[in-house]
Amino acid sequence: YKNVRIDSALLFQHGQQSYLIDKVLVKSVSRFARNTQDFLKATRELKALGVGVCFEEQNIDSAMVSGETLASIFAALAQKESESISQNMRMSYKRRMEAGKFTTCKAPFGYRLVDGQLFVEEQEAEIQCPCQRPTGPS
Repeated sequence: YKNVRIDSALLFQHGQQSYLIDKVLVKSVSRFARNTQDFLKATRELKALGVGVCFEEQNIDSAMVSGETLASIFAALAQKESESISQNMRMSYKRRMEAGKFTTCKAPFGYRLVDGQLFVEEQEAEIQCPCQRPTGPS
């Protein structure tokens, strides 16, 4: 469950050992997992431990009979929206790079950013440059 944003390993371990947790409250389905597959795995494992998941924004409780179905539909929609946003960002970066208008918000090591332009930072460049220089036969 590496993509699940909560510390699920700790939650599962705690749930198995002491049974003190019976509900997990999550703001939104999209905040629980990055994709539908991880979402279903996590909610089903929690359900097997007797732990229900309530999604506040959608007003869904996974412990209810229809809860898992509704939540999985919302998870699929959230995954699709996330993929669309990611694709739009990549397209935007590509277009700005092609037009020569792409600027980074943080300069990489060895550079400084001034008014959207990258300039070599001499002291850092001395450290970085030997690593970047190609090495030929000696």
